[in-house]
Amino acid sequence: MIIVTPITDYWAAADFAGDWAQSFKVLSVKKTSKVYRGATFRPGMELFMGENTFIGTNAVVLVPYLQMDDGSQINAGAILFGREAVRIGKNSVISYNAVIGTSTDTLRGNYMNDASPENQRCIKVAPVKIGDNCFIGANCVIMPGVKIGSNSVIGAGSYIDRDIPANTVVIPKQELLLKERERL
Repeated sequence: MIIVTPITDYWAAADFAGDWAQSFKVLSVKKTSKVYRGATFRPGMELFMGENTFIGTNAVVLVPYLQMDDGSQINAGAILFGREAVRIGKNSVISYNAVIGTSTDTLRGNYMNDASPENQRCIKVAPVKIGDNCFIGANCVIMPGVKIGSNSVIGAGSYIDRDIPANTVVIPKQELLLKERERL
């Protein structure tokens, strides 16, 4: 893993020729792109960042390929992991501490941990695509293979394991149980 620690608060496009960027393939990073302090990248990954994009402080990018179209952003603490690509459309936002996975164990395997033999595990592996003008709220979890249609909003704390059509708002249904506190 490569942890970015620039002298300023962020790396600008001109800095992508530095030693820290040599461990992965920079396909294209525009002048207006920024990577903030503490961002972590998978060695050998391929990175494409369009105009006015940024990757926030302490974001973790552990996918083999990341494409960020113009105006998209990955906020602080977000985690992208797995064996497949993540593509983020124009002007889309991945909010704080959101998790996007492109591979994960499923219930069908005999084991569900990395230490077990892979032939005893059933792993779902598929890319994730987020359309244009989407907002993925804080603490969301996006599972492998999900496609989120353009102009959609995924509310904070949502767990998304299926495709979301364009122009959709997803709000997690929660129930608060209030009861009187009993005293000793």
